Amino acid sequence: MTNHPSSATIILNNHSGVTLSKFATNVSHGGVPTVSGYPTPVDGETQAVSVPDGTAVAVTVINSNGACEGAFAFTDAHQTVKFKVRYEVPTSDDDATVEFVPVSDQPSCIGFGDPGPGTLEGPDVEAIIDLYVGNPVQKWDDQGNVSVAGYTVPIADNPYEHNNARDAINSMFQANVRVSDVVAHWYDQDSLMPYSPADYSGGQLSGPSTPLMSQMLDLWPDIGTSTTPPDYQIISFLADFVVPPHTNEAPLVMYVPQIKYKGYDGHGDTQGPIYELQGYQAFPLAGADGARFNTDSVTTFLQLLLAGAHFVNIQASRDFQNLPNYTGPTNPGRDLYSNFKSTFHDNGDSDATSGRHSCTGNSHYAWGGPIVNTSGWYYGGQRGEWASNGCGLLLSLLFAQTADGDQYNTFMQLEGWPADTDWWNTGASVKGGDRHAADFDAYGKSLWNISTFGACPYSEKRATTIFLAPLPWVPTIHSDTYMMPYVGAETPQGWLRKSLVKLPS
Repeated sequence: MTNHPSSATIILNNHSGVTLSKFATNVSHGGVPTVSGYPTPVDGETQAVSVPDGTAVAVTVINSNGACEGAFAFTDAHQTVKFKVRYEVPTSDDDATVEFVPVSDQPSCIGFGDPGPGTLEGPDVEAIIDLYVGNPVQKWDDQGNVSVAGYTVPIADNPYEHNNARDAINSMFQANVRVSDVVAHWYDQDSLMPYSPADYSGGQLSGPSTPLMSQMLDLWPDIGTSTTPPDYQIISFLADFVVPPHTNEAPLVMYVPQIKYKGYDGHGDTQGPIYELQGYQAFPLAGADGARFNTDSVTTFLQLLLAGAHFVNIQASRDFQNLPNYTGPTNPGRDLYSNFKSTFHDNGDSDATSGRHSCTGNSHYAWGGPIVNTSGWYYGGQRGEWASNGCGLLLSLLFAQTADGDQYNTFMQLEGWPADTDWWNTGASVKGGDRHAADFDAYGKSLWNISTFGACPYSEKRATTIFLAPLPWVPTIHSDTYMMPYVGAETPQGWLRKSLVKLPS
């Protein structure tokens, strides 16, 4: 082991909306951190600085005579927001550590460059930290009392600048944000149609005017005006698929299950809220009176997509041939799976923000042999356990077949995080890395599908698939399959959690 001077330069980009005017240090070992452009402060005392919103400042730590360890903090003039950073810089080839320290009752939140906070390869390291005033994520206790689970990075008007999309997504995977109390409060919404999602984003998901929804609507052709990659590529693809620009291709209708809460099952391996499937409500995605899209239906579609709902595009010929008294085309549907693959190139091992990359396995509609479905593809090239620099907001949108062979439908679902390191054995669960595994385990306790931004009850495993289909295919409730049968679920399925779904008496 070689002892030598080493350093850490920590660059802080102020996106908090306030001027940071106070700086203080608390040193355990080594020299005192210095702020660029200011004299060395006295340890333990507050130093006046000026870091306006939209500017950056650098803090440097040098360990000339031994390991440096301590913390420093920036606050605004009224100390309404405080950003505290802990550091450790060794006098060897060992790695340095730079971490953000959440302060109780302070809405401080950060974004951190790849590979994220924690250990950084030394001896001389540079860490870039983006500072934000966070959005509170609410949680509820058993008595209905509300508190703050944590804070997430606000999505900017242009999330593709300054790595805001990266920062926002990473902040939603804090352990204190993705807790079950955030979801359980939303189990019972009576007969609301559709159910509102649980929100990990700090109020940025629900409603057409929230930052996340506004961004997605602005990317939707003929509704918004933005064409910013990489999210525009996938949003415009979906828009052109559900309502083709060519009038000779039928637009699709979205059918959302009507459900009502019927209690909670706390027994065995099928714990979770119970819902009665009461029917389906149609949301025509095509507009009227010359409008290409029905804006209200598109808004509902996007919110359900962002919340993690399980969609199935009805395209298998058998599903149309099985309709009573049907005499139309063999298959008026369009193949979403093949269209997706032909539109977006295979990234291979690349981490490109667009294109597609293979999902080694997923737990939906597994057929024969191993317990996973191996047909899946994710949009983009996100890998690892940390959102990459320059990424968009949709990093885990999965497309796959509902059945093997020539006859299949396409399912689509925004997961929480891509499952890029799947493994399986007989009887084992699909895990897919730390972030995916944590969401998978949480999903198993409620059967609320979990996305990057929130959760919703629309899962095929509780018979609440959302359908996309051209007329005349219209879903109805069935006594044996519960939801409308379709290729992939034409007969009663072993994966259907019948204890968590009821049919009207």
